Amino acid sequence: MRTYVDGQVRRTDAIVDRGEARWRSEAATAYRKLHREAGADAVRVRRVPPVPFSPGAWLATLAVRLRA
Repeated sequence: MRTYVDGQVRRTDAIVDRGEARWRSEAATAYRKLHREAGADAVRVRRVPPVPFSPGAWLATLAVRLRA
């Protein structure tokens, strides 16, 4: 997931960089703000430590919750 998010951020950065120099309007300003916020979200996603996935542990947790 992390590599996917990183790749999407890089891809959108490249698109924005190409068009940003010529784009001047309220829509451009709103898009730049949205793009900065998405970049900040991507940074937060990168900070989340990866969680090892174990199907057995997941099923055991699910079984306990279903019994409650």
